[in-house]
Amino acid sequence: MPRSRAIDAFPVLEHPREKKVIVLSYGRNGTLGLHNALQILGYNSYHVMSCVQAGASHLRVAREGMMARFDGVGKRYGREEFDRWFADNGALVDISAYFADDLVAAYPQAKFILTHREPSAWIRSVRNTLVPLEEATASFPIWHMSFVDTFTREFARTTRYWRRFMWSNPAGEEGVNSDEKAIEGYLRHNDRMKKIVPPEKLLVVKLEDGLGWEQICPFLGHEIPDEPYPRANNPKEFLEIVPRIIRSHWRKTLATYATVLAPVVAAGVWYAKGGR
Repeated sequence: MPRSRAIDAFPVLEHPREKKVIVLSYGRNGTLGLHNALQILGYNSYHVMSCVQAGASHLRVAREGMMARFDGVGKRYGREEFDRWFADNGALVDISAYFADDLVAAYPQAKFILTHREPSAWIRSVRNTLVPLEEATASFPIWHMSFVDTFTREFARTTRYWRRFMWSNPAGEEGVNSDEKAIEGYLRHNDRMKKIVPPEKLLVVKLEDGLGWEQICPFLGHEIPDEPYPRANNPKEFLEIVPRIIRSHWRKTLATYATVLAPVVAAGVWYAKGGR
């Protein structure tokens, strides 16, 4: 019997939204600000945070896609799977780095953006943001809640695959992550994107040279909006976003458990008091 896939629960739309912009950059390269900018321009962008906010079903789809890519488990995602997953989205940011080669092949008509920065600045940002998040998924209370909360379990499992990608450790070997290896993978990814995307379809922006409306709007064919370009999140803001999303899911789970367990607890008290 074929293995059940999470993506199969997503409907097949006759006319999924056209993918017009795909950002190929690793995270911590101005991608959240770029996601917000594309939202302002009307693209309905999908970011890693969109995946987390969408809940367990989207996290599982992301994880299974990476399992197919890294571990050869299941079918590697192509146009069919992406059209289901991102049916309502005209732009992909951050999440797209994990499937960059396949997205370039699936949507050759799109425009592509690659933001990058000095490798030392990038790895420092990773250390200040993603590493604390990685550590949190393996410790209290997230690790403990993963036993009772589906969202937390999928978040922790998917984060492990994101970590394997970011640290250029596709096999998930223990104890081999290093700044040097991560930077090698980061530079290799950026070089590959420049090779596989036609130059006229790719905007390359170095953060140290500036990233704003002046860079992206001419490339995308938009007038520059009247509002300021969205400021990228600093490490402190980043480390507040995910816990806020997780807590919202926990409140729902704990409310459900309270509703289910309350009669059981009441019956136990009644029995302990000698009830018949």
